[in-house]
Amino acid sequence: MAAQEDPDLLRILIATDNHLGVHEKDQVRKDDAFITFREIFEIAKQQNVDAVFLGGDLFDVNKPSRETMVRTMEILQEYCMNDRPVQLEVLSDQTVNFPRRGVVNYEDPNLNVGLPVFMIHGNHDDPAGAENLSAIDLLSTCGLVNYFGKHVLTGSGTGKIKIKPVLMQKGNTKLALYGLGYIRDARLHQMFSIKGNVEWARPEDKPGFSSKSWFNTMLIHQNRVHHSPKNAISERYLPSWLDLVVWGHEHECLVEPTEYGDFMVSQPGSSVVTSLIEGEAKQKQVMILEVKADKHTPDDAPMWRTVPQPLETVRPFKYRQIALIDFARLAKEDGGLGPDFTPESGEANAGLGAKGKRAQPSKHEAWITTALERMVRELIAEARAPYERRGESEVPLPLIRLRVDYGGGFSTINAQRFGQKFVGKVANPNDLLQFFKSAARRRREDAGDAADAAAARETAVEDIIGNPTMQDQARIEQLVAQNLTQGLQLLSETDLSNALDDFVNRDKSALENLIKDRLKETMKFVEENAGHEAEMITAGDAKDVTANVEKSIAEAVQQRLARTGATARAAAEAEAAAAAADVLLLHADSDGISQLPELFDLAARTKAVLRQNITLACASIVGASLPALVGAFPLWLAVLLHEGSTLLVAINSVRLLGTFGRQPLRRSTVAACAGVFLACCAGGAWLYPTVRIGVASWATSAVATPAFVAASMAIKSGYAGLLAGCLHTLTGPDHLAALTPLAVGPSRMQNAMMGALWGLGHNTGQILFGLIFVLLRDKLPFNLEVISQWGQGIVGATLVIIGVMGWLEGRALAEGRGHSHSHS
Repeated sequence: MAAQEDPDLLRILIATDNHLGVHEKDQVRKDDAFITFREIFEIAKQQNVDAVFLGGDLFDVNKPSRETMVRTMEILQEYCMNDRPVQLEVLSDQTVNFPRRGVVNYEDPNLNVGLPVFMIHGNHDDPAGAENLSAIDLLSTCGLVNYFGKHVLTGSGTGKIKIKPVLMQKGNTKLALYGLGYIRDARLHQMFSIKGNVEWARPEDKPGFSSKSWFNTMLIHQNRVHHSPKNAISERYLPSWLDLVVWGHEHECLVEPTEYGDFMVSQPGSSVVTSLIEGEAKQKQVMILEVKADKHTPDDAPMWRTVPQPLETVRPFKYRQIALIDFARLAKEDGGLGPDFTPESGEANAGLGAKGKRAQPSKHEAWITTALERMVRELIAEARAPYERRGESEVPLPLIRLRVDYGGGFSTINAQRFGQKFVGKVANPNDLLQFFKSAARRRREDAGDAADAAAARETAVEDIIGNPTMQDQARIEQLVAQNLTQGLQLLSETDLSNALDDFVNRDKSALENLIKDRLKETMKFVEENAGHEAEMITAGDAKDVTANVEKSIAEAVQQRLARTGATARAAAEAEAAAAAADVLLLHADSDGISQLPELFDLAARTKAVLRQNITLACASIVGASLPALVGAFPLWLAVLLHEGSTLLVAINSVRLLGTFGRQPLRRSTVAACAGVFLACCAGGAWLYPTVRIGVASWATSAVATPAFVAASMAIKSGYAGLLAGCLHTLTGPDHLAALTPLAVGPSRMQNAMMGALWGLGHNTGQILFGLIFVLLRDKLPFNLEVISQWGQGIVGATLVIIGVMGWLEGRALAEGRGHSHSHS
């Protein structure tokens, strides 16, 4: 490669799975992740890299503590905010790559970024909640990182995603960075399995920008080890034109790129020991990617290499797996029980038990304790050796894990008591030992036992080698399968496993939400089929009702499972058919194509009603606005005519509901509409001057007292306001649009209360303004009569404008220019 000062040389430090905040309650290990995270950025500073790529799981939990967030932001600010010039240029649409900020952080004029960080989320810090936010969004909002690769998936279907790259350039070197943050493995596996559900956007060929001149790299955070058929993502799903894939989530460090088909795969692993497994005992490393455009190749195809960078501040970790039976057969001088020891009898030449009988477990405990103590001391010495060779005085307490196979007639010992002997010598005295039985030995011991299959499954969980999250998920699935499958009625095994995983790692309300949703769906189905049970109770067969209800619940669950368990391929085919169709029939009680004549008739009558409504509205608006404009009509009468015409239009439209589906309008609905109409007529008659003067003269002759006159005026004003409010509410499309969705489902009483509260809140402001004008009418510095005259003219002109706009919109709709979609 060229020298570091080469303007075309692009150098990037890549790390994954930092797990900041892990073990934060452990006083010995709480700082481990932050110490190594600081070392990573120190390496980036010393190596003078152009950017840092982080491949997910920056944080150990979905909601990190405030201490973790503050310490993370301090490190990022210390190393990323400076005056160092950034030589990377982002060529792609930044509003697509970074939708929350809309711009890469070092191009923000309010920030002074010298080392840009590009990152995706992992399964530990993935977005959650209604707003789909994570702790990484907070860092992105603060301008500390550039967060990309988040794909929003909604609903319970498979979903589709389109992976678009961040295109960046330094000199003549061009790099396309693809990112795929964590998505639940089973769902992503299904998406990859269906053609077209995962789309890849590639740089287009342009003058001076050939697609072959781009170095295509990808950050992905998913299960790579196939613990089960659908809980991992295979490399074969990735496109062959990629050059390098950086795989996060797996903690074992396999940083050296390995070839898979046409591209290379690098697995940097975690930068901190999160679980005491064999894969984490390897040397922790990050890598530096160097890319440079090669002018001697066609289309300036880039050349590249990776340079591993060992991490020196990681707490030393030594792992060893032993079988007590193998160690027992060593010579006595080597710490064993002799080569003649047999597991079946537990007998040796020294005589550990009667011949032909299994030795008692208690007789081995002293030997087991002594042997394990010696092994732990050896591992501690191995962990301290590199520090002592370098002459370092301060050696961090090492992590030690001894995985002990106690099959062959041995017993376990108290691991807690054993660990107390190494307090102050190791960092994990409470979990030094892990006892297990190998699957082969257990099968030999339990040959012919009916529980052999269950034992094999339990051992398979114990023998998982990978990340701790996969172990937790496997144990959750195993517990559900063993203990709850037979008793599950409303929930499926898959639903409960996923909800438990969300409850533990992400959302504490996941179980509650799942149960509520399933109960609601089941109750709805049972209510729809409750007619038969009511007939049985009436006939005196109440004893069979319980059995029928249980049967209905079982049918509801089976139908829901059938709906949610339908293949994604069928869903995709249905979606394609819907996209190609001109008309979709979406009616709950549809009985097929036989409803087409009725739908055609409804369409014709709807068109006729639209014409009637347009004619009625135009006539009323013109008839009310022109007289009001010249002062012939008072303001209240123009408003009444306008609102009344809208009410007539609404009532005329309701006629369509009485015939569709052969469902006549309810009598209560007709009575309510008639009552509202009569009230409006009575209010209009009362507001008419002749009627009002006649009633007032009669009332004055009957009771000509000041109190009665005041009460009459108050009643008149209140009734006028009530009438205007009723008309405004019934004829205002904004009220109907807001209240209609809320009225679906609750009872009539609940809807009545909701409407009353809505009206009270809507009129509170008007009442307050009315009281203010009444109280201050003698103190106002302007003439209300003049304002009233001008106001009538302005209202009239406004009504004319509204009428013209409505006419133009109706004409546009009639000519087909008001809507551009091809489906209905």
